[in-house]
Amino acid sequence: MNAEPKCRSLSVVVTIVDGQAATVACLAALGAQVGGPDLEILVPFDESIAWARRLAAPGIRPIPMGHLTT
Repeated sequence: MNAEPKCRSLSVVVTIVDGQAATVACLAALGAQVGGPDLEILVPFDESIAWARRLAAPGIRPIPMGHLTT
């Protein structure tokens, strides 16, 4: 019989595509989940997106990627 792991965690990478409002809504929806694993939410961002640093919160880690060319 397999025992369920005592500590479940999940890393989620959220990319910024549709702007601040969509990103904040996505993060809020992830944070509102009940009964799931503990989440580590990673948000890589281009340095030109100034508001991305303010997303930092418990469980949410903005990751500056420098200036990215497209």
